[in-house]
Amino acid sequence: MTHDTRFTLRFQNLPGFLRTAAVYDFTPLDRSGYLPSVPSRIEYSAKLARIRSFDLFFPVSEYAASRLSELLGVCRSRIHVTGASARRSLYEHRDRLSSMRSFRNRPDCYFVTMAGDGPRNNTECVVKAVQCLQRTYSRHVSLKAIGNYDDAYKSDLFQLAGHKEGEGFLEVYPDVCDEELVTLLSGSIALIAPSYIESFSLPIVQASICACPAIASSCAAHIELIDNANALYPYDDSVTLSQRLEALLNDPGLRASLVTSQTNLASKFHEDAVGRRFWSVVEAAVENRGAAAVMAKRHKPRLAFLSPYPPDLSDAARYTALTMRAGAQLFHSDIYTDAARPLACAGNFRDGGRVSLAPLIAGTYDGVISVLGNSSLHTRIFEVFERYGGPCIVHDARNLPSQFVEPIIERASPLIVHTRREEAQIRKGYGVHAHVATCCPTVLLNDEDLTPTARNAARERLGIAPDAFLVSAFGRAGRETGMLTSIFAVELLRAWNVPIELFFVGSAGGEKEELDRISTLYGIAEHIHSLTDIADDATYRDFLIASDAAIQLQAYGLRHLSTALVNCIGAGLPCVATSDLAESCDAPAYVLTVPDEFSPLQVAEQIALIWETRTLRTNHSGARAAYLGTHNFEHYAKRLIEIIGMAS
Repeated sequence: MTHDTRFTLRFQNLPGFLRTAAVYDFTPLDRSGYLPSVPSRIEYSAKLARIRSFDLFFPVSEYAASRLSELLGVCRSRIHVTGASARRSLYEHRDRLSSMRSFRNRPDCYFVTMAGDGPRNNTECVVKAVQCLQRTYSRHVSLKAIGNYDDAYKSDLFQLAGHKEGEGFLEVYPDVCDEELVTLLSGSIALIAPSYIESFSLPIVQASICACPAIASSCAAHIELIDNANALYPYDDSVTLSQRLEALLNDPGLRASLVTSQTNLASKFHEDAVGRRFWSVVEAAVENRGAAAVMAKRHKPRLAFLSPYPPDLSDAARYTALTMRAGAQLFHSDIYTDAARPLACAGNFRDGGRVSLAPLIAGTYDGVISVLGNSSLHTRIFEVFERYGGPCIVHDARNLPSQFVEPIIERASPLIVHTRREEAQIRKGYGVHAHVATCCPTVLLNDEDLTPTARNAARERLGIAPDAFLVSAFGRAGRETGMLTSIFAVELLRAWNVPIELFFVGSAGGEKEELDRISTLYGIAEHIHSLTDIADDATYRDFLIASDAAIQLQAYGLRHLSTALVNCIGAGLPCVATSDLAESCDAPAYVLTVPDEFSPLQVAEQIALIWETRTLRTNHSGARAAYLGTHNFEHYAKRLIEIIGMAS
């Protein structure tokens, strides 16, 4: 936990993931000085609290396992001690260096210790013990300290040894490669492991690989590895340590017996052995979770949505609100949004607050779903998602800038789109599989809304004559939505004596001046109408009810969802749409199509066909009902749960 553990939140909260933690030690809590400030202690405690909910824990020793249970209350059934593994290369170098001399044949006489900076490693005790041997024996006994020591600490060690570097028994070996390490250990009288506290000791295992006995301080982790009292000493007692070292110098049989008693460590902590202990538990856990998922009904999941939300008027906002409402029987949901408060439909969800890391840090959700689109409403959502990933619903994937698409695809798990054409486009462009959640109308009309009586009432509210042939183009008016083509089509239709009135039900924005200019130029300005702003929900709904037909064009084959076309289909309203758009929205037969590279004549001809065959909306009731049977938010919510792996 020395790194930013928030990164793993993207994985921790993905549904169906087996969450495991490899546990090495709790030294920051157990050794004074590691956490010198209150903020550092709070941060460490928060990290500990977050892993408490993990499924399995793999400590490196029984000592670490005991501390895990004491600190976090983790039951032993979730704890599996693996040990730590020595590098495979050490074994390979040992086997390859067959010509290395044995201890008895070496001309020099030395001990080895391995540590680094800091008082916890207690190298001072080793220096004092070997210095004591220098005073007792006439022959030179050196201490080779392997590790990277900073200049200040190294200076303190040489001062304690009573000589300068290169002039006495203490020798420092920084940046030792594996081959050199094997050579040093194999020729040593013994390794000394002096730490005040450890949860495991790789140096002791490395010594065993090289048939080098280890003398270790009597901390819990060392006692777990070494069961011979002659190889242990009190960690702060340099006199006893010196006596242990002296015994090894004088008694080769003692050294040989210690080597024998520790030889099992080499095979026990080989990479393969440690790996088997780890993966056998993981494999069993995965199999058991799969069986349990089949046999037991899952709990009702809790989801967090990072999304725009009403009163925002975007399609993504409406989709999220309707999904949460329709999914109330399938999941609990909280909304995290930067939309203005108060939020609509407050009784259907919990307001989690503004978009933030809170749902990820909380650890109480089965899924944290990011809803992404191409407007500024999604900026903060994208920033959170880009760092932590997770389930992602993409609106208007084709309109997102390319620099946003690739991070979304890389981090989404799963990636969810609304049309098969979007899925095919992503698969073709990026080689990535996306899941398709059905497209749904966001304006829900019942059969009473589609009667002539309701139509006339809506027209009265909008100020539209009962006998007008009203054709609406829903959504923002612009060149990419065929605004000019629609105007030219009206000019043709009026020439054919079709009494069309075209209404752009959406903001014309910067195109308003051009819309008025072209309409006036062609002498049809009185038959072309537009709104000054985005239509509110009531106005949008009235136009769906009041219209005789709709035009929904999309230039350049953008292949993304058109909520406007889906709303027209859901209202049983005959439409003219580009073929790519109609296919993306699974359009039924009352949606007539024109090529993606359309002309005013093609659009006018299809509108004229609707005029000539105009019938009551109820004539499309069968096709409309079939469409709504699968294109609804109850189905969408169920599909969402299936995709993210939470269906019972």
